Amino acid sequence: MVLRVIIGSLHLVLFGWAQSIGIGTPTPDPSARLHIEDTQRGLLIPRLTTTQRNAIPNPATGLLIYNTDCNRFQYWTGSTWVSLALQASSWCAGSSWGYRVPITLNNPNSFPLQNFQVMLLLDTQTPIAAGKMQSSGADIRFYDANCTPLPHWIESGLNTPTTRLFVKVPLLNPGSTTIYLFYGNPAAANTASPTLVFDFWEDFNGSLGQFQTWGAPAYTITGGVLSYTGGGSFTLTTALPYALNNSLGTNTAGAFLEARVRYGPPSSGANTYSGVLEANSAQTGGCSNNACGQAVIHYMREVNSQNIGVWVGNGAAASYNIYYNSNCWTSADNTWYILGQKVLPAQAFFLRDYTSMCNTATFGWARDLRWIILGHFDGFNTNSQDTEYDWVRVRKAAPADPTATPLPEETPSACN
Repeated sequence: MVLRVIIGSLHLVLFGWAQSIGIGTPTPDPSARLHIEDTQRGLLIPRLTTTQRNAIPNPATGLLIYNTDCNRFQYWTGSTWVSLALQASSWCAGSSWGYRVPITLNNPNSFPLQNFQVMLLLDTQTPIAAGKMQSSGADIRFYDANCTPLPHWIESGLNTPTTRLFVKVPLLNPGSTTIYLFYGNPAAANTASPTLVFDFWEDFNGSLGQFQTWGAPAYTITGGVLSYTGGGSFTLTTALPYALNNSLGTNTAGAFLEARVRYGPPSSGANTYSGVLEANSAQTGGCSNNACGQAVIHYMREVNSQNIGVWVGNGAAASYNIYYNSNCWTSADNTWYILGQKVLPAQAFFLRDYTSMCNTATFGWARDLRWIILGHFDGFNTNSQDTEYDWVRVRKAAPADPTATPLPEETPSACN
């Protein structure tokens, strides 16, 4: 009798293994060797650190583990461990790049941002000092969650803890998005390009580029710097293909108009408004007291003064009917500043080196802003203060700026 029970049990075990096995279901799928159903529990894969994973002797091809150092499922291909995820967790830049840093971007707005230029402040001093990153930053690359290369530009502060970069991201839905910074290739060539990142970019590389003279301005261009010493103005040769006060085509987004500017000292012989960074609804729309009734923003130095003033008209009246501030902030002579206008459909902010210094109340625009004017605001003055322009650009804006949080550095051996 005992022998008969043992034989019967063995028969059942062999029969069970010859068929599909079901846990939590009496009818396992015939295509599966093991079919598990449960509405309250899951399947727990063995959890190992990278050190424990690497100590597995002769791992079988396809062996699956959960890496607790990386918080990723990983499997053995027969020659290396690879993470199970979307392409985001693959080594997008290729095996020649030794390091990457995941960066969590947060869009706090209630709507998605498309082709948005995100500003990053990253520590490049530490990887450069460790010999992990080229001192020129030429091996810096960015990828999105689908391993799509993202255009970038290094603005300032390379080899410091606060390197300022811009990355153009195809889509930022409300909430979190992860992108990846790669570096660690000593042979990589520089791919940073402001023209690929920004919606408008002019750096006066030997010419006025996308600008033309209005009136008879006195100027020189040396080393990529437009030096304006008086007279008329500079205006775009062609209107922008978008409105600065609604650059994304929605009623909730706009644009930054920015320029790197340096002012010369005012004097009795050069005492009028100058150093303008102007947005206008007409190519030659600047006029005294806005008597021409254009939509306009003047952001410039006051008469014979170091004060930076702001004048705003929405295009519905022949005046600066929205805002006037003769001392938004006080500038210093011979000092480079990044001036910025954050122009939204219902408000405008005026920035110095990325800090808002003054702003309008909420209002509505009557006309689109598609023109940029530099120099003097009306094209006809003859004694403006000296002003230098290094570059001018346009990038997208939103009511709330996205934020960026870099995560710990990763290497392919641990988290590929």
